[in-house]
Amino acid sequence: MSWLNKIKSLIFEEKKEIKSEAPAKVINFEDISSLLEEKAKVMGKKEGEIKNRVINRINELGGKLEEGVNLLERVNLNERKENERLKLIVKENSHQYASLVLRLISKLKEVGKGGERKEKNKIEIKILLENIVKSLNEFYKSSIIPFQKSIILIGAEMENIKIAIKEFSDEIVLIGRENEAFFNEYELTIKINALFLEFKEEEKQGENMVYLLEEQRNKEIYVKKEYDKIENEINIIKNGKDYEENVKEREKKKNEIGKKISELKAGIDFKELSKQYHSIEKIHKIIKKYSDNFSSALIGDKELEFERVLVDENQKELLRELRDKLMDSIKEEQTKVEENINLLEKMRENIRNELKTMESNIEIIGKKKEKLINRKNKLKEEIMTLVEKIF
Repeated sequence: MSWLNKIKSLIFEEKKEIKSEAPAKVINFEDISSLLEEKAKVMGKKEGEIKNRVINRINELGGKLEEGVNLLERVNLNERKENERLKLIVKENSHQYASLVLRLISKLKEVGKGGERKEKNKIEIKILLENIVKSLNEFYKSSIIPFQKSIILIGAEMENIKIAIKEFSDEIVLIGRENEAFFNEYELTIKINALFLEFKEEEKQGENMVYLLEEQRNKEIYVKKEYDKIENEINIIKNGKDYEENVKEREKKKNEIGKKISELKAGIDFKELSKQYHSIEKIHKIIKKYSDNFSSALIGDKELEFERVLVDENQKELLRELRDKLMDSIKEEQTKVEENINLLEKMRENIRNELKTMESNIEIIGKKKEKLINRKNKLKEEIMTLVEKIF
């Protein structure tokens, strides 16, 4: 296995479960937050130490490679008794190789400064090592041919650069091996932290749900009281003397008007009028309306056109009188008491609809609350399972 493959397999290999032979420690869920804080401090310090080691090694490699490139560029092939075409090929490829080495130095220093985009839920040092592998892999793929063509005539200078890169890669492998358990534990801690934050957020939302549920229930109680109050007011009004007297008075007037309309209608010969005005469609229609429903026709006859077909002046006068009384009865149909009842009934209906909405809201909030509780319990169980692996 090549050194690049060793690095790649080490950095990207699946995490092994952290085993501990120590007796199981009882951990309370309430203590997890403080335990994570302490663990973060320890791991942060350890990560800093590893990172400094890697950065120092990058800087050291940079110095060696820059020196190696300077020596490579000073190589003079003019005095070599070789084919000129071959010397030209070697020189061109050595320059290309030197350029790739300088680019590698620049890339590694950029990686060391954190120039690469950071990934969520991954520790910085792990990203650093992965980016070093990526940079070395890119260098290896692009430099293999220039190296092979250059080493035909240039030996020591090319080998020194190769050895420097090899030693660097070996140390990266060593750093990965030495800290494999630390990387796994650190990433596990990050995962626990993320789950714990999610748990806290769910807990906060759960508290909000409890508040909203209580608020809706209190509001429902208040609205129900208002509903009962209005219902009681309506019943009091309807059972009161004023309402009863108003209804009786209106019925009396209505009956009196109805009686006079019946008397007037009985005195009109509609059959004869229909024959007389049969050819005049408009008048014929009016006569028919009065014949079918005298009261309704009289209310709708705004110009009192039916009066024109009557001959008897007493009938005409009575028709006008009844129309005025009918119109007055319509205007007076709703007494003040009845207006109050209608207003209260509208309020009652609005409250009834509001109560239905509240009941629906309470049901929805209750379901959301139950869902949050289930999610919290699952998160808690998952957190405790992971915590047992590192504490």
